[in-house]
Amino acid sequence: DKNIQAKLEAKTIRIQAPIPGKSTVGIEAENKVQEIVSFRSCIDDPLFDNPKKPLNCVLGVDFDNKNCFFDLEDAPHLLIAGSTGKGKSVCLNTIIVSLLLRNNPSEVRLILVDPKRVELSDYAEIPHLLTPIIYDTKDAVKALGWLVGEMNERYRLFQEHKVKKISEFNEKVNEDCSAESLPRIVLIIDELSNLMNESSTEIDYYMETLANKARACGIHMICATQRPTVKVINGNIKNNFPKRIAFAVPSATDSSTIIDSKDATTLVGKGDMLFKDDSELKRLQGAFIENADIRACMDYIRSISTPKYAFYASDLGSLTKTIDDEVYDAAIYVVSYNSASTNSLMIKFNWGFDKATRIMNVLEKEGIVGPLISNKAREVLVGLPEVKGILKHE
Repeated sequence: DKNIQAKLEAKTIRIQAPIPGKSTVGIEAENKVQEIVSFRSCIDDPLFDNPKKPLNCVLGVDFDNKNCFFDLEDAPHLLIAGSTGKGKSVCLNTIIVSLLLRNNPSEVRLILVDPKRVELSDYAEIPHLLTPIIYDTKDAVKALGWLVGEMNERYRLFQEHKVKKISEFNEKVNEDCSAESLPRIVLIIDELSNLMNESSTEIDYYMETLANKARACGIHMICATQRPTVKVINGNIKNNFPKRIAFAVPSATDSSTIIDSKDATTLVGKGDMLFKDDSELKRLQGAFIENADIRACMDYIRSISTPKYAFYASDLGSLTKTIDDEVYDAAIYVVSYNSASTNSLMIKFNWGFDKATRIMNVLEKEGIVGPLISNKAREVLVGLPEVKGILKHE
């Protein structure tokens, strides 16, 4: 590798052996003069404006200088990670603007979580927002709880109208005027590590629930982080986010955490990315959009309509008001038998260890069971009459 790198006079190289679909080995090296990929040139491509793909988003260009897009509806969730200043925020902006250019507020609504308070401020008060931009970690957890409740309500509607997914539901209600069509919802978290560091149990639980069940009802997640450690991008998140984007990182460990490969250490920054599409890695040069262009687009969108918020995260009560039915079922079970252990939940509900542990931690947080002491069963602290009141379960 070093000999090839020296001969090419390249800062870094990446070897792909073999190139998918070919019996040849590929050697990737950066151009001596890096060109900027214009966001405008990507959205002018007819492939972007595909009416069958309303959630089509701009990524950039590939080796053949062909514009590359990805359909969030097929994804159905996306993880973006990389070191500071390597292109992560620009990529997030191109995806958000792509969604806003293609869809009006009746078609797509956004929940934006910005713990750093600066990255997503350009999108404040646009009509596509379901709630004002969320900055506080506790409010973010409440919003996730609300989203789980919205997901369950949508599945209730699907059952009532005898359909299986959002496209079928919208088509049916538009034909018979029996209900209003549902917009797709995209949750965007700019810095996942801030949330995981403060509320990992709740965030893990809600994200796993949404990742497993939300696709058919039109709810999608896009999460970004500049700290791709195993504490932030754990096994559950990786399993539920098959589509991932890696920008340049300093260590092979960080690279492996994002894309299960050390190749992100060979990226040169300034939008150079690896897009993991299931098991395949594609190297792309990300599209670039100026901050002034973002502000101009948002000013125009605001001039057309004003936001109509569905909820204010700060006004929501405790996150148990939208707690998932699985937590309620677990609470009823442990209280009924006056015994609480992770193993019993795994056996009763056929859950994995991680899920059973997270739900047990929620029960402890709500004061239904006591703390874990050695390997003994936890103490049950309440009776059946109190459970419904504690969990606000209807």
